[in-house]
Amino acid sequence: MKKYSNTTDLRQSIVEGINILADNVCATLGPKGQNVIIQQKGKPPFVTKDGVTVAKFVNLDDPFQNAAVEILKQASLQTNIEAGDGTTTANVLARAIINEAQKYIVSGVSPIEIKRGMDKTCEELVNKLIETARPIRSLEDIQHIARISANNDVMIGDLVARAVDIAGKDGTVVIEEARSNKTSLNLIEGFKIDSGFAASAFMTDERRGICFYDNPLILVTDERLESVEEMLPLLEQVARDGRPLVIVAEELEGQALAALIMNAIRGTMKIVGIKAPRYGEERKSILKDLAISAGATYV
Repeated sequence: MKKYSNTTDLRQSIVEGINILADNVCATLGPKGQNVIIQQKGKPPFVTKDGVTVAKFVNLDDPFQNAAVEILKQASLQTNIEAGDGTTTANVLARAIINEAQKYIVSGVSPIEIKRGMDKTCEELVNKLIETARPIRSLEDIQHIARISANNDVMIGDLVARAVDIAGKDGTVVIEEARSNKTSLNLIEGFKIDSGFAASAFMTDERRGICFYDNPLILVTDERLESVEEMLPLLEQVARDGRPLVIVAEELEGQALAALIMNAIRGTMKIVGIKAPRYGEERKSILKDLAISAGATYV
């Protein structure tokens, strides 16, 4: 059943929903934060001190309160501070801003003017933070931050710090649930995408079912490649240089795919076509990351 409201009761419901979320999440904030026990129907309870996890389980019966909760969850994650205390802090600040703003809105102040004032204040605060920020310069700095994020767990903090140090400032650190009770660190070099070559004709090792090239030219694009003409300048350059060519595109089909397969079969070119993984904005993000990693130009 759908519900609609544009009265003052709606505004009150929104504020109440945000306060409920903040009250639940605030309990975990900081080194002295409290643990929270979460019980899902049909599942054993578990204990956590992660504000993000707590927020995920806050669902309210009132549709307007719950809508406010969901909006605040998304806004908190979009702050790019996705560590537990970072998102918790964002919730606390959002609650304070909304509660204070409501006092002025009720008294007749224009919400637009309040938003303009918030934007100016935010700009000043960001500039001040940039001025006073101290760059991370050593492994010890990373360990200090990681230990705080891990609720002062030295072992976890040091493991995260080592992962960040190994991956480097342009690397990616991913945390996954282990299949055992041991916490470990695995290093994967290179860039991995969940997509393979567009045709079996591109295989260079049929026994292992792989295509392997060393030091290739790489084209990364979110365009559909259908005709040979649009790729002709690139193919001519590849033929002159004698280097392998890897093409990662949204789609390879028609004359374009047939020409690549023919060149691969004849051995006139070392070439492989790969269909870009995923869809929409996620695909574009993966392709941009791939281009940066490989030193390619994203088209």
